[in-house]
Amino acid sequence: RLRAVGTTVIAGTCPDLATSPQPPQRLRPGAHTPSWALARRKRDAIAAAGGLPVSLAQLLARDFRTQPDILFGRDHFHPSTAGYEAACSVLLPTLCSALRDGCADDRVATRFGSRTAAEGSPGTTRPG
Repeated sequence: RLRAVGTTVIAGTCPDLATSPQPPQRLRPGAHTPSWALARRKRDAIAAAGGLPVSLAQLLARDFRTQPDILFGRDHFHPSTAGYEAACSVLLPTLCSALRDGCADDRVATRFGSRTAAEGSPGTTRPG
């Protein structure tokens, strides 16, 4: 419905739940495959509806796996403030790109790099 009225829609897909330190190591592979399958289905649905998907699993899994003490909150499942900032860091450039064909604030582009759906990050698409 948002796309039907001309609204730009940007949505992050499912993160890789296997990066969470919460489940025991032996159970993590069981979380990885369904997480990535759901992320692919969400990416395809978002793109089919005319939105801009951002693959959180592909863009952030390595960071969450290698920095769990920083990026996960106290419950070791939900993101910490830094984890949410990391998620925003891959959503914001895509939003800026969709609105202006580039980000108006160079500080954002410099800080967060070019890991955006609009620039063709792995596993993400830009419709149309």
